[in-house]
Amino acid sequence: MKKIFTLLLSFLPLCLFSNGVGIIDAGENLYLELEQSIIEVEVENQVAVVKATQTFTNPHDSIVKAKYAFPLPEGA
Repeated sequence: MKKIFTLLLSFLPLCLFSNGVGIIDAGENLYLELEQSIIEVEVENQVAVVKATQTFTNPHDSIVKAKYAFPLPEGA
């Protein structure tokens, strides 16, 4: 049980940095709003597979093109 708890705690930093950003125009501070973020982690034979599903909302009145950025912590 202690190993499982330690393993779950080791993925906590991943969850803190797991949100992508929908960028419309960074210079004008225009971004898509992150509505939902679901992170799934499966560990099998010491290999972790992490799946991130994110839903963004366009708060603007028109269709926009956006870039997706996935920021990583320093030193990653």
